[in-house]
Amino acid sequence: MKNKKWKQFDALAEKCEDNMIGLYDNNSCWKEAYLTLKDIVREGRKNNPDFPKKLYELDDATDFEHDIQSFLDDYFDTLNMYEKYETILKSVDEMLQLFDWDESNIADIYFHKADALGLLHREKEAVEFCQAWLNDYPDNLSAVTALIYAMVKQHDRDGTPLDAARELIEKYIHPDTDCTDDNDILFMAASVLYETSGDKETHTQIENRIKEYEEKLDELLTNYDNEDDWLTF
Repeated sequence: MKNKKWKQFDALAEKCEDNMIGLYDNNSCWKEAYLTLKDIVREGRKNNPDFPKKLYELDDATDFEHDIQSFLDDYFDTLNMYEKYETILKSVDEMLQLFDWDESNIADIYFHKADALGLLHREKEAVEFCQAWLNDYPDNLSAVTALIYAMVKQHDRDGTPLDAARELIEKYIHPDTDCTDDNDILFMAASVLYETSGDKETHTQIENRIKEYEEKLDELLTNYDNEDDWLTF
């Protein structure tokens, strides 16, 4: 798969990395690299019926030489930093059209759209989008988390009651539910919700469970004190 376009993408992606750490001032490299990646995929689909349909398959097929997923993560983060929210929405829709997505990886792209809608003060639209996401993938904690954040933003914007958001949290977090690797993002959203709603007691309980989880994680990381342990971790 190595061709002129890939070399062009790699050179631009390198400039993007330099831009992130302040070694390259011209941030137009992000747009150029993104457009080049789109061209590669479209040309690949046109010329090869077996061209990877999923993003991770494209990374696999290129032996992670170009680290496309990492580039896209940085691309969307950079757009967010520059407050290019409309561009985020457009790029998300393009990525949804270019690649096939499933429940295991769609959060990588949906979170960007939900966040951008909220930052554009289109909170109602963000709530509807996240609700549709949850309807497609019931009990998906990423969708639940995104919906909670969207509801909180809508509340901050127009005073919409948080009852539905609280009910959603209580469906998944019970008094004896521990914060773990599997649900920590939902606990973070719950903390924001209870703080916003003024429920100091429940907010403190949630924060204490998050703290316990972080302390256990720190202890685990401390115990991995050599290279073999880190590889295992």
